Amino acid sequence: MAQKIVVDTSVLIKWIKTQNEELVNEARRLLNEVETKPLDVHVPALLLYEIGNILLLITRLDPHGLANAIGHLEALPFIVAPPATPLLSRAARLGRELSLTFYGTMLLS
Repeated sequence: MAQKIVVDTSVLIKWIKTQNEELVNEARRLLNEVETKPLDVHVPALLLYEIGNILLLITRLDPHGLANAIGHLEALPFIVAPPATPLLSRAARLGRELSLTFYGTMLLS
């Protein structure tokens, strides 16, 4: 059985964009594990929009570079977790208990 992990935008962006990023080596080690070991990599659906915004607004990639980056994103072996309404109350409770953002607790839920 594959180990399950959750990856957020701050990690996944380092798999695509390495300039002006911290902890790139650690993120790249995780990517190597993702590519070589049986891991189920879960990401929230919103991550796709966040990565897209970073690529459009932060990088200066031309259309060809953007297409390559999006192609790399599409090739990554992850499971996109759609927003699930049953998790909303759990996320809200965790957010209050742990003093975290709602978005952050959706990753935990």
